[in-house]
Amino acid sequence: MNMYSEAKDDFCKAIHHALRRQPEIGRMLVMSAFGEIKYCLFVAVPGIKIMSTPERQDYVLSAILSDESMPIMWIDIDYDKDGKLHGAKGKQCSYSDIPPAEIDRLKELSVEYAKSRIESFQRQYHRKVGRNDPCPCGSGKKYKKCCL
Repeated sequence: MNMYSEAKDDFCKAIHHALRRQPEIGRMLVMSAFGEIKYCLFVAVPGIKIMSTPERQDYVLSAILSDESMPIMWIDIDYDKDGKLHGAKGKQCSYSDIPPAEIDRLKELSVEYAKSRIESFQRQYHRKVGRNDPCPCGSGKKYKKCCL
């Protein structure tokens, strides 16, 4: 993936956050960015509950529905028990990858995931989302023009 330096830094921070936080909570977190470069990052480490491939696919495809014009990079990274990188895979996904029969179900998931990200933001920062903050749902828009 070609990224400018700030995006690379954010990507690396997301990986490090997942490596630190996931063992604490015992499950996989989705690390995502929905700015100029859109991705959903899944970091697998031993000893946590891993999201299944269909669950990850649903997450990525539902994220596409928030902005159909831009593809999303689906990234899986695996670490071994010693914390060493074991493997990495990436796949670019776009609106055309969504089976028409799945659109309604994925739209419902998209709304559910967006609400979950907003609730997570409020728990993490102990405040409501500000009108001019980026919307935690992942659309890339300001909160006031999106989920408010």
